[in-house]
Amino acid sequence: VTAVSQSDAFTVGFNVIGNPTFFNPIGAALRQEANGIQSSAGAFFVAGVFAGSVDFDTPSGPLPALDSQGDLAAFGLTYDYGGTLVGQQALPSSGTTRGIGLGVDRNDADSSCLVGNFDGDLPLSNGQASAPPGETDGFVQCYTVPPAAVGTNARAIGSARGIQSINGVAKYGPA
Repeated sequence: VTAVSQSDAFTVGFNVIGNPTFFNPIGAALRQEANGIQSSAGAFFVAGVFAGSVDFDTPSGPLPALDSQGDLAAFGLTYDYGGTLVGQQALPSSGTTRGIGLGVDRNDADSSCLVGNFDGDLPLSNGQASAPPGETDGFVQCYTVPPAAVGTNARAIGSARGIQSINGVAKYGPA
């Protein structure tokens, strides 16, 4: 494994006897971190953060480059069980957005929910959320998976003071 940035992330698949079946570096941004992984029927999902611009490639060609816009942006990636990247979502804010975890219905590979925290202004699928200056709020953003990759439901959770973060979510049923 060779580093390509300040911090790197990757996915590795193993067969039942422990031999690697695939190795995928995640992006080539200034910085990327994978913070959560979940699986469902036929797919697995990775949540994390990146800084700068990142270009996730697939066997059929590159997906559109993503830009963090602020300091850090959250990402959600969808892979098939062969390790092929089939979709991506980015959730940038005017400050820092951290993708910490995600929720999927283990019987339904059609949607996922990305969770974490943010500061600044965060565009969610149901409108703009804003954290008070100097404070951090939590978010939940649900998506349908490719080809649509559309935000379907969202919620920001915060208060006037302190740090709020959502570190996990259980998902059951449609996004």
